[in-house]
Amino acid sequence: MNAVVTGSTKGIGRALVLGLLREGWNVAATSRHMEELQLLQAEAKKEIPVQECLIHAVEIKKKKNTI
Repeated sequence: MNAVVTGSTKGIGRALVLGLLREGWNVAATSRHMEELQLLQAEAKKEIPVQECLIHAVEIKKKKNTI
């Protein structure tokens, strides 16, 4: 199973990413801050190495930046 989580570096978004990974989901995590995403990805790889946590820094409000 796969999920996309926006606002994933803080609060509920961060908890959701880690919770989904623990439950066996692969997660694409997005946020405006690449540095914070990289820290989240490193934590996820250390804690849950069998699941994939992709990261993408994007300002959702700016259409040209979205994928």
